[in-house]
Amino acid sequence: MCNGTTCLYNVTYGDGSSTSGALSQETLTFSSSRKFSSFPFGCGTTNLGDFGSVDGLLGLGRGQLSLASQTASSFDGTFSYCLPSHNMTRPGFLSIGAAPDTGKVQYTAMIKKPQYPSFYFVELVSIDIGGYVLPVPPSVFTSKGTLLDSGTTFTYIPAQAYTLLRDRFKFTMKGYNPAPPFQDLDTCYDFSGQSVIFQPGMSFKFSDGAVFDIDIFGVMIYPYVDHPAIGCFAFASSDPTDQFSIIGNTQQRSAEVIYDVVAEKIGFVPLSC
Repeated sequence: MCNGTTCLYNVTYGDGSSTSGALSQETLTFSSSRKFSSFPFGCGTTNLGDFGSVDGLLGLGRGQLSLASQTASSFDGTFSYCLPSHNMTRPGFLSIGAAPDTGKVQYTAMIKKPQYPSFYFVELVSIDIGGYVLPVPPSVFTSKGTLLDSGTTFTYIPAQAYTLLRDRFKFTMKGYNPAPPFQDLDTCYDFSGQSVIFQPGMSFKFSDGAVFDIDIFGVMIYPYVDHPAIGCFAFASSDPTDQFSIIGNTQQRSAEVIYDVVAEKIGFVPLSC
């Protein structure tokens, strides 16, 4: 929306956080040969949500004003990122342009939802925890769809699936002391005095057969700086009124996530950072 010489913007993200303010322009430079003049970006004046102390947000969605969309013609409509895991043994990265084919990529289809044109959806059909596949029909996930979102911290799934997942996780973790809930996370443990923690592996399976194995540090988070021994299961139940499930950034940690917008597919390469 523009009023005279000022154009305003308003963006809402998958977890309900939002930013609004004025649009501006600047030259965006990747290298001496890769420059984008009059590159529009937002200067946020009202930012609502859990943004912490970050200085800004890099838009990688499918909307016209995102960095990914504005640079697509020069970078083949492809980008990838790797969010470092909790132990930070290797740095993360953002790559603009086609990713090299290592033969380790598990690709799944990028699903379009006309009512959410800037979001990336995938068709999740099942979750495996420690070799146990949740006994729920695929329609529990597919009826509303699943958003892959780097801006949402946790993963939110329908209550029917979450209850089974949480109960199975509790069963495998029954030897550890419980701790109070943290925000949306109702399953936490106090690992004080534990030198080794045994937790189940997990993976997401999609309708076309692709499988995304979650890093061990993508299953739990340790949210307290002053109580580093307290860990919480990084999954939560979505609200019945929510329009879709969400795979959050905690579960994406250490994997390179490749977005090929031209080919309409999303790839996963575990243990990439």
